[in-house]
Amino acid sequence: MKWWTIPEAFPEIPDDTNRTMGVCHLSDVLGSMAADLFNLQYTGTDRLDEKRLQYEKGFVWERALEKAYGEQFASRPGEFSLDGIYCSPDGVNFVGLEIPDVGLRDVMVVEEYKCTAFSSNKTPDDPGYWKYVAQIKAYCHVLGCEYAILRIFHVRGDYKSNLPVYKVYGFEFTERELREHWQAILNHARAKGMLA
Repeated sequence: MKWWTIPEAFPEIPDDTNRTMGVCHLSDVLGSMAADLFNLQYTGTDRLDEKRLQYEKGFVWERALEKAYGEQFASRPGEFSLDGIYCSPDGVNFVGLEIPDVGLRDVMVVEEYKCTAFSSNKTPDDPGYWKYVAQIKAYCHVLGCEYAILRIFHVRGDYKSNLPVYKVYGFEFTERELREHWQAILNHARAKGMLA
């Protein structure tokens, strides 16, 4: 057998989300808030190509779920803007959602998909999940709904077996907490000069 390495860069995958460029995106504000509030920031390599591959992992997961779920689940709604902040939810769906202590309800749901090396032992109330939950709450506010589903592919599981783990979380928010959360996002964006 004869083999060799081919020096090929990871292909550029076209951005089919049609995000508006040169504006304030929710992900930028939340990244800044996470760094300021919790010292949470990307801790991987400083090499641009390796950092891009980390992000591509998440984009591939989003695309896989979009294809796998097709018409039976959420559809990508496109980009929304509120108060100068642009948002691109992974999906919006109208489903029968089983809500603890309430039962089955037909509701509008924001869906968000994540692919992470973060341990599957953690839960959404862990500080490491802050950006995920903050993003979902912002999308709910912008779209006027109180429910969300977070689908997470933990590529290294709980780090004991190193086997992948898939988890799904449901969320219900009050209108007040969504409004206050959005105001905090706006205040931070304005203080950091991200909004005009």
